[in-house]
Amino acid sequence: MTTPVPGERLPVSTVGPFDADALDAYAAASGDHNPVHLDAAFARSVGLTDRVAHGMLVMGRVGRALAAWRPDAVVERFEGRFTHPVPIGAALAVDGRVASVEARDGHARVLVRLVGKLPDGKIALMAGASVRLDT
Repeated sequence: MTTPVPGERLPVSTVGPFDADALDAYAAASGDHNPVHLDAAFARSVGLTDRVAHGMLVMGRVGRALAAWRPDAVVERFEGRFTHPVPIGAALAVDGRVASVEARDGHARVLVRLVGKLPDGKIALMAGASVRLDT
């Protein structure tokens, strides 16, 4: 595979939808039983419209989209900032671009910026990843 260049766009990926089964399974696996993820009445009582997806569940699925872009990439750092909750039943459109590429020691270190948007266009997640590619 060729080395990406700054400004290169990643294919837009659909991540989700995050349904009740996914939230329940993630809660069981992670031990995160926060009621905003599991109890619709509680979520509404704190100002949400319904249950919301766990942040790390969302990040894990976005990570899959990153891996699908470059299966040869080794993710060295992956971080995100949530700017809007991801409601149950929603899917994100994840768009990304290569921010920078640095070649060294037979590898390319690639910084990727990702944005996850809800169907209404609201940005739910802004993320960044540093990946290593063998050159």
